[in-house]
Amino acid sequence: MKRVLKIGAEAEVYITKFLGYDVVVKRRLSKPYRIPEVDKMIREQRTKRELRIMHTVKLMGVNAPAVIFSDMENGIIVMEFVRGISLKEALDEKKPKEQVLKFLKRIGELVGILHKNDIIHGDLTPANIIIDDDTKDVFFIDFGLSEVSRELRLKAIDIHVFKESLKTLTDEYETYMLAFIEGYSKTFPRSSEVLKIEHEIEKMGRYVKG
Repeated sequence: MKRVLKIGAEAEVYITKFLGYDVVVKRRLSKPYRIPEVDKMIREQRTKRELRIMHTVKLMGVNAPAVIFSDMENGIIVMEFVRGISLKEALDEKKPKEQVLKFLKRIGELVGILHKNDIIHGDLTPANIIIDDDTKDVFFIDFGLSEVSRELRLKAIDIHVFKESLKTLTDEYETYMLAFIEGYSKTFPRSSEVLKIEHEIEKMGRYVKG
């Protein structure tokens, strides 16, 4: 039995049992329009990159699901199932404001650590941030679009994606972003440069929208 969590353009993600425990399986999907050899190479390379980044962030002290098993040839990663709620769910369920502010500050600190070490998440949305039920620790999931880069603009895009996602979920997004920025500035020395670039990206978006 498996319970599908997400089917995207690149992969399907589902919960199943492995040795009696709940686990999350991510399986990269084959693309019929690609030459089979090229398709296999792309899926293998992307799986390797995701595994490498998941391992790296844990060494930094940033929580990510533990990898239990991987099959790079078939683009499969089996990882621990983190029991908790996503930041998106916490906002949807209108958790106490003080609690959410605490989470946002901690999330900002951890994103600052990622960026200080040149890790770009690539899909930094509230749905990809989990609050552990027992420890209340913050976990980041779905590193499928992650990359290693020193480019400040990519770090600013991470922040912009997070901010825009937050806007769609709560009217309190400005207050919550202040808590996030407080944490982010604490751990990333070049935060002010990144935030300035993010502001320019936001202005450009408003200009395009008219």
